[in-house]
Amino acid sequence: MGGVVTGRSAVALPWLCPSAESLLTLTEAAPLARTLSGDLAFCAHLARFVRPSLTPTCKPFDAVTLTQPSLASAAATLLEGVATRGQPAPAELPADVHDAIERAVSLAELLAAEMPGVSPGVAALATRLAHLGWVAAATLYPQPLKDCLADADHALDPLETQRRHFGLDCPAITRRLAARWRFPDWLTALLSSLRLPAADAARMGAPLDLFRVVRAALAVTEQSGTPLGLVEAGAAHDHAPHELFLLATKLAARVPATAVFRPATPPKPVALFVRLLRLSAQARRSQAAVWLAAAEDRVDQLTQLLGELRGEFEFELRDAKLAGLAEFAAGAGHEINNPLAIISGNAQLLLGKADAERQKPLLTIIRQTKRIHDILQGTRHFARPPQPSPESVELARWLPGVLDPLRGEAENKGLSLTTDVQGLDRALTVVADPQQLRQALGHLVQNAIDAAPKGGWVRVGVQVYPRSVRLTVDDNGPGPTAEYVEHLFDPFFSGRSAGRGRGVGLSIAWRLAQLNGGDVRFTPLPDGATRFTLTVPHSGAATSPLPTSARKSA
Repeated sequence: MGGVVTGRSAVALPWLCPSAESLLTLTEAAPLARTLSGDLAFCAHLARFVRPSLTPTCKPFDAVTLTQPSLASAAATLLEGVATRGQPAPAELPADVHDAIERAVSLAELLAAEMPGVSPGVAALATRLAHLGWVAAATLYPQPLKDCLADADHALDPLETQRRHFGLDCPAITRRLAARWRFPDWLTALLSSLRLPAADAARMGAPLDLFRVVRAALAVTEQSGTPLGLVEAGAAHDHAPHELFLLATKLAARVPATAVFRPATPPKPVALFVRLLRLSAQARRSQAAVWLAAAEDRVDQLTQLLGELRGEFEFELRDAKLAGLAEFAAGAGHEINNPLAIISGNAQLLLGKADAERQKPLLTIIRQTKRIHDILQGTRHFARPPQPSPESVELARWLPGVLDPLRGEAENKGLSLTTDVQGLDRALTVVADPQQLRQALGHLVQNAIDAAPKGGWVRVGVQVYPRSVRLTVDDNGPGPTAEYVEHLFDPFFSGRSAGRGRGVGLSIAWRLAQLNGGDVRFTPLPDGATRFTLTVPHSGAATSPLPTSARKSA
């Protein structure tokens, strides 16, 4: 039977059944790639059902791909349908066509190995699938195919001769099957454009270098053997780079003149193959579920670790930067203080000899030098505070003494300053220098009072952990913007809109906490409030403070 029936029937094929050897290989724990890559029907099955879809640079016949449950389960379902529909067994192509396919595939593989960025496995797969139309036609109607190849006109005009015998030419059958079977888009574009210029193929979505490799292999093979009409006559010269054509011609000499012929035996009994494939798919799904669970647990661990490392890195970077600023501030403060003392002394000396008119600017100079001196004192306190004298501090008794001096300022602003001392364990103690701890917490509370709006609130809380105690200072003032957060503890930095970061208060709080084995951190709260946390060691978990000399500059 020939004419239109052959081509149209080939396009309507629901599946090409791989050989019995391929289906058995697919059920093995470690499928043999060479067996499966040589079966064009299996290559089509792979392009249709592997998940995730093949990519132009993948390794299509590696163990991870071939052991996917979707391949075995899809084969079982379709094979069961074959028994119902009575689909013909896999085709046995004429020897010259079989040789042409194998030579083209081998050449494409060799050529791809010489091309950076082109996968030899993908090149071999695409080259084999370029002959899909021939295999589909031969599977249904072997005799019209033999008649077509025996026609004297085929060598002169392959496509027209194929249309006359099949109703459709073989590239058209391939193009339709690739689209109907939903091959990956890039593969469908490549198989559909082999007779087009490379630029047009690239516009359709074919990977350019892979397209050139496949077409050069097909063109050189057709020039030296049976013309199948997959590419235009002279395509290698007209559309492939000259160097690529020369390389393909050179490599063709390494391809055997005659390929080993392996007859495609049909799977029988079908019921047994269906059962084997389904058992294989089920086993692989179970194994994949175990692997997936382990992989998900590992991803969870890595994600958590990354978050922790990222947070610790940011705080370590902040600490290194502030330590460097402290060293700079200590040196700069000393250098500035000496000329400042000379300026102030001379101004006071002139003040005693000046008349009333000249005393006014001199008094301004003295006031401003005194202001600079106070700033330098704060800077020196941040840079080189006295070494701590740690002792046990009972928080329930100590905390009110820190907050009481600040209540007047809070009341003048209409703020509510509260703390839950009643709920504290009277035996709860921390190890720190009480005066330095008082200064650190006082600076944090003062910062909150400055930032909270009139009629707002400031809350001081205590959180107990196995090795540390955290003193939290919350307020309902506007928090610092994201761009200012990393500079909050920089001396004299100011995100002025929130009234935070003024002077060296936060910097000194951080510095004193560090000296006492603790830390200060900023934490935005979900309800929009702002929190600064002062961490100090528990009485039973005191850690030695890091000496100033051991800290590295940023």
